[in-house]
Formats: sequence, structure tokens, C-alpha cells
Amino acid sequence: MVRLYIASASEADYDAALCAVSQYRRDKLRRIKSDGNRRGSLAAELLLKLACGRTDYCVDDRGKPYFADGSVCFSLSHCGDTAICAVADAPVGVDIERERSTAPLGVARRFFMPEEYERLMGADDPNSLFYELWVRKEAALKALGTGLSGLSRLSINEYNTVHMMHGEYHIGLCLLGEAIGDTDIHVFTDISQAF
Repeated sequence: MVRLYIASASEADYDAALCAVSQYRRDKLRRIKSDGNRRGSLAAELLLKLACGRTDYCVDDRGKPYFADGSVCFSLSHCGDTAICAVADAPVGVDIERERSTAPLGVARRFFMPEEYERLMGADDPNSLFYELWVRKEAALKALGTGLSGLSRLSINEYNTVHMMHGEYHIGLCLLGEAIGDTDIHVFTDISQAF
């Protein structure tokens, strides 16, 4: 089973929350210019703390976070100040994106497989389908731990991926080696529970 944790950090006490995250995250936050993205990145690690009770993770050379003891697999993502954390017993990937009014179809032409692009161009709602495909592809790449470099060569049909909506957000989820099955979703309106 996959557990998903979702929260917004728009109302969180940023300075208090900063004390509850790893040094790696604090260093990463210093490089993020947008306040919304800083809050989302912060919330992602706070969700990990809520989900697993710890933030003592390592990061490999491609940027994939993991626990050295292999006790649980997880994936983090954020869009603006909204964050998501996926936790599972097998390699997992998650992505979250807010749909914009116009999908970047040039990005789709460059990074989608030909059959995905054709499906997109023939869709009744190509904008929504773009985000569905994008989050599923990014979730698969996160589960694989390959980074975004493999985006244009990855077909989501080869992986266990699902798409779901949370309000205005598209969520993609991928679990390697087994069917996703039931997903246990936890939504937090107050991320301060984690610090």
C-alpha cells in the first residue's frame, strides 16, 4: 500500500518550521527564490517527518532521497506552497502540478513519446491531459531514480502509474515492482503538526 501525505504551507510559521528540518533541506531552501516554492519544499520534508517520524535521509548523486537503512521508500514533490510525500515498501515516485490555463505543448513535443504526443493532440481537453501525462512520467522517473534526463525516452505504459486530482492539483504516482492498489491519503490543513 502507498501512503500519500498532502499539505499546504501557506500559513505555516516558516522560521519555526525551518528548525524542524534537516540541514540538507535548509541549504536547499536558501537557493530557492520564490517564497511559495520555499514553503512547498519545506512542507515536503515536514510531511516526510509526519509520515516516517524522521528526516535523516541521504541523497544520491542524481538527487533521489532515500533512507540508508532501506526501511521505507519515499518520494517528495511540491508545487508552489503545496507539497506531497509518498511512502511505500517498494520504490515509489510522486509528482504534483497545478494546471495552468495553457499547457506547454512545445514541451510535450520535445519530451513525450510519439504515441503520447499523438494522444495529446487528439484529446478533447489537451491541457488537462498534458498535466496527467506529465505527472505520471515525472513520478515514474522519481521511482526509477534516474532524474529528468530520461523524460523523453520514458513511456508511462511500461510502469505502474496512476493519476488523481486533489482540488486544482494533478498528482502522478508510480510504484515499481507491484500494482499500486489501495492508496491511503492523508490531507493536512495545518502542517505545524510536524514541528
